[in-house]
Amino acid sequence: MGKIFIGLAAICVIYVGWKVNNFMAKPPLPPVEDKWWGPLKPRQVDKSIRKFTIKIRDEVLEDLQYRLDHHRPMTPPLENTQQQYGMNTNLLKKIVDFWRTKYNWREREVFLNKYPQFRVNIDGLDVHFIHLKPDNVPKGIKVLPLLMVHGWPGSLREFYDILPILTTPREGYDFVFEVVAPHIPG
Repeated sequence: MGKIFIGLAAICVIYVGWKVNNFMAKPPLPPVEDKWWGPLKPRQVDKSIRKFTIKIRDEVLEDLQYRLDHHRPMTPPLENTQQQYGMNTNLLKKIVDFWRTKYNWREREVFLNKYPQFRVNIDGLDVHFIHLKPDNVPKGIKVLPLLMVHGWPGSLREFYDILPILTTPREGYDFVFEVVAPHIPG
């Protein structure tokens, strides 16, 4: 009876050890399909990292202003509704009026260009990103890479307030970040 118990215990230990080993083993990497996302068929593209600056042509802004000034008449919204049945035209009128009379694109363009921006072609897509390096890093401070990716819907604009905090050395901390923040395609 004792030999049977020891034999069963040994089999259980071996089985548990085998299961733990399988659980802890590093699984193989899944195959990643090399896919082309650009227009037409895959071709050679410039894969260099290129500086990028937002600069909208005056003609485009003039066209936008014309369209805002000459939009079609808006249908009055249903009573006692906000946005349940689409955009409430009372709110839309306020938005159009703001864009027509108060919004300054050139001012916003300067703001959006305040961080270094770049583009690189990856599998046919031109990916836009910010790459912000810390300035004047004191000796003994580690510079750590940080990849920040916004969600959907969203944009890099979400990071503009936090970027200077992440890339500026602070007292009491022995590290600072070098940030790369790509716009997700789409």
